[in-house]
Amino acid sequence: MKVRLARVGNLRGFAAIFFFMAFLLSGLLLGAPVGAHASILPTPLSERLGKLEKLGHTEPVAAIEQLREIDADSATSDDERRETKKLLFDMLMRTDRRAEAKEQVAGLRALGERNHDRAATVLSLELDATVKKFEGDSDQGAAVIEKAIALAIAAHDDDLVYETRETATAIYLDMGQFPAALTHALAGLEVLKGETPEIRRRRAVALDLVSQIYTSLKDGKMALDYNDRARAMMRSAGDEYVEGFDIDRGDAYALLGDTDNARKAYEDALAAARRRSSSKRELIALLNLANLVREEKQFSLCVRYAQGGLRLAQQVQVSEYLYATEVSLGLCHIDIGSVALGQGEVARGMEGLRKAGNMPDLESAYGELATAEENSGRYKEALEALREQHAIAESLYRSDQSRTMAQMQARFDAADRQRKIELLEEEGRTQAEELKNKNLERSLVGLTAALVALIAFVAVREKEKLRRAAHKANLDKSQFLANAAHDLRQPMQAIGNLLEAARHAFTRGDVAKSEELVLAAQGATQIMRSSFNSVLELSRLDAGALTASYSEFDLAELIDEVRLSMLPLAEQAKVQIRFRRSRKKCVVRSDRHLLARVLFNLLSNAVKYSDARKREKAVVIGAIALGSSARIAIVDNGIGIAESERENVFKPFFQIGNPGRDREIGLGLGLSIVRSIVDLLDGHAIAMHSTLGLGTRFHVDLPRTEVRPGIAQEVMIDMPDLDLAGTYVLYVEDDSLVRSSTEALLAEFGVLCDSSKSYEELSGKLPRLERMPDIVLTDYRLSEKHTALDVVAAVRTEFDAGIPVILLTGESEGFSPPQELGEVTVLYKPISASTLLEQIRRIVSAPRGG
Repeated sequence: MKVRLARVGNLRGFAAIFFFMAFLLSGLLLGAPVGAHASILPTPLSERLGKLEKLGHTEPVAAIEQLREIDADSATSDDERRETKKLLFDMLMRTDRRAEAKEQVAGLRALGERNHDRAATVLSLELDATVKKFEGDSDQGAAVIEKAIALAIAAHDDDLVYETRETATAIYLDMGQFPAALTHALAGLEVLKGETPEIRRRRAVALDLVSQIYTSLKDGKMALDYNDRARAMMRSAGDEYVEGFDIDRGDAYALLGDTDNARKAYEDALAAARRRSSSKRELIALLNLANLVREEKQFSLCVRYAQGGLRLAQQVQVSEYLYATEVSLGLCHIDIGSVALGQGEVARGMEGLRKAGNMPDLESAYGELATAEENSGRYKEALEALREQHAIAESLYRSDQSRTMAQMQARFDAADRQRKIELLEEEGRTQAEELKNKNLERSLVGLTAALVALIAFVAVREKEKLRRAAHKANLDKSQFLANAAHDLRQPMQAIGNLLEAARHAFTRGDVAKSEELVLAAQGATQIMRSSFNSVLELSRLDAGALTASYSEFDLAELIDEVRLSMLPLAEQAKVQIRFRRSRKKCVVRSDRHLLARVLFNLLSNAVKYSDARKREKAVVIGAIALGSSARIAIVDNGIGIAESERENVFKPFFQIGNPGRDREIGLGLGLSIVRSIVDLLDGHAIAMHSTLGLGTRFHVDLPRTEVRPGIAQEVMIDMPDLDLAGTYVLYVEDDSLVRSSTEALLAEFGVLCDSSKSYEELSGKLPRLERMPDIVLTDYRLSEKHTALDVVAAVRTEFDAGIPVILLTGESEGFSPPQELGEVTVLYKPISASTLLEQIRRIVSAPRGG
């Protein structure tokens, strides 16, 4: 059981630790109360509130009484009273005096209504959302905090926006909605403006929170990247990073399987916590070390760390850590063979967790206990622990209001009920068998029972693995959709560049060039539209939001329309599409639009996966009447599909030969959409036959009967002329569509553009260049795990000069370039062509330093 467990496994603990970090940041690092606006509070009261905030961590009762006196004092201004109530609320919540904390929320609400004070109103909503989160009503808390965020944004108050975003992050973490939490955490970062040491410290803690969220999303690489940035930011503020950063770093390394670096990070956190006398952080570090060395089977060391943690937990009297530490120590004792001692410690710790209502940690503890009992050969006990874990897991899943988790729970419940029936039948057979053989020797009976327990344990363990795999698949899907959204920026960038180049060519009177560029822009528009529509269409089909609109029409007409729409793509791929018409007119009953989508996707797939090694690449589509039904056949002589991959081709996001998710091949949703549409349409069916290296045949069967067939579009732009003729740009971009469109745009304005599709290609060019470039224009993330860092380093080394750099990146706007790049101009895709050209003009016209 990880008890930092709280950070990754336990969503409620994760949110609680986040609030602790917010308190630490506001009070201990800045010496000011949470939410305090330094520009509003008079210095004497600001200093007094800062001292009371610190006092609240050691003597909360005394601090609360003094805060009540300030609140009751008629000389206290409304601004001062608002900040006092906020700090009072924080302390009451920390000391579990929730009813009194609610009184402060009501007081703030009244203050806002009485004085039309929007800041007080927003603050009351934020604190109300916090209370709802702690009371287990995170859905209501989310609704309230979203309202608070909207009011804070309308008030143009960055402090309020940041605080409400903080609270929203914690609430969504508590609900397990990590993508939403990440969105609010990044949005909060954007409003942390200014370069004072205090702002830098706050930004460092916010960056570390993003690192924690990526850890929960199982993205160790991004978690490590944001942790690095948090540490660098804290150092830039002239301060050593807090020990929590090292704990988060250890979590990221552990996720990546790098136990050596994880252990070093936890040990650094332990040393820093002891230097700062931070008992809670010291305890968390000890627990994480105990868990880590236990996984490495260093059981004696595990006992030492866990015993140190238990002594500390008893000393500081923090119940949630005390119970978790007892469980951890007990597991270590079981592992070294002190089973009775260990089981007693685990039982005490679990009872404490149960009484405290900490069911997520309790569920995790039972899972770890099952593993420990299994490793020691006690299969019956392991099975009992695993059944307890399942019971708690079911309860936790039922309380989750997320639609995705609810759907997963329904599937989990169905599988679990079936498995329980099977287990009951199996137990019944076992009991009957035991009754028949009760006269056998006791040793044989014991062996039979042990074997039965082992079989049942393995079966239940397999079910647990399936449940975890389903949960992981859901997270993978969320991550993939985020990546797909990133890729959609590429054609948007290309469209802007191509249309600007077309406008410029038209004003020069070069109509042919203008037409060529507009056609290319239309191609990029189609790619973007297709990607957007694929994601939207699949989600609507999965949700049952699409219904079929049936009509009767000539099948040959529809096939001809789809075939003609595919010809440009086929000609580009040098693939012939042949239509074998039936001699008899074939009228079918279907949804014309949805059937066209099915045929388009199947033809598109056949063209995309044509075999480049074959001299004649062809796709044949035909239709025949089969009594009361019709059959459409699409046959290609492409690369074919291996037998091991055939069962996956209709799954969302699956693509043959596209592990890198090349956007030009697509998102891997085409055949999944085909299957979903065919399942939706009455009387329709699809089948596939394929031979690797020879090709693939798809059949679509649909109802026959008797007749009928219609669309349009537009575009526009504007920009001043710029004198960029002769400017020499060294350009690196791995996306061919963005690269070619940008080349066309720059060429139209007289820019000499030397482009490369990869770092490797650039490296080969550099020694042969006869002129130093005026600007380096590059994407940030390139193929083969290279980045702009590699590009800039190579160019600056080759020319021994600080050449200006423009990063044209598809990263989100929360992205900050690494400090090693130095001064760079960052532009986020998609940008207008005019913006890109204006930035180039600005850089080349600026005086160059020696």
